[in-house]
Amino acid sequence: MIQNQLLQNVFKVYDILHSTEQEYEVIKRLINVIPQCFQFPQVCSSEILVNENNWRSPLFEMSKLKIEAELVLAHGKIVVYYSTNSSQNKIAFLHEEMQFLNVIAQHIDNYIVQKLELQTCNSESLNESDAQWRMNVARLLSQKCPLKKLGIIAIYLIGSVKSLKAGPASDIDFLVHYKNENYNKKFIEAYFSGWDHSIINENLKRTGYQCESIIELHLITDEDIKNKTSYTIMIGAIENNALLLIKESDE
Repeated sequence: MIQNQLLQNVFKVYDILHSTEQEYEVIKRLINVIPQCFQFPQVCSSEILVNENNWRSPLFEMSKLKIEAELVLAHGKIVVYYSTNSSQNKIAFLHEEMQFLNVIAQHIDNYIVQKLELQTCNSESLNESDAQWRMNVARLLSQKCPLKKLGIIAIYLIGSVKSLKAGPASDIDFLVHYKNENYNKKFIEAYFSGWDHSIINENLKRTGYQCESIIELHLITDEDIKNKTSYTIMIGAIENNALLLIKESDE
């Protein structure tokens, strides 16, 4: 029962992170919802610390009864507290709640870094064409991708961005060669989906175009390459070939 509830809470956090709201509103919603995901929300509070920034939930109260998870990439942490003044008997954090915090910390960490990286990419490429900006974003996404963790063998770029003919509403078409395991596919799709939402927002700021999606993901396996199915014929082709962005051995 507890595990099911925590899983639902993970999806709740995931939905907030993938909303189209501005970063400030997303963090504000997160910091409000995190205490509600624990056993005793009425005496629970939380804070997110990143560099010099500090976001705290309403009625925040720091105490010795706490758990925390590191935001490795963003150089910060999330801390959840239970009030020591609580009238609840034997109040304590569950092992499952620590696991929950670690899971959402990874998602929040990725979100913050994606936003920072894309904002930097935007500021450094204000005078670049839409195609070049998309090319830079594609390279950035690939460089930040944990290939081994996701079971990715290689990431390629195809389509209008690869040929530098993309416009403000164009897709970024990725061809991803991955190890054919079900869990890999799910996590790969989640990784690219997270970037997609961030890219949509940055593209809107940059161009004024509201896109429903920008990343177009094409997943291929060893079997697909062997049988030369679909987009796999573009790998190593003389004309209209796929551009290799990164491969597992580069990581």
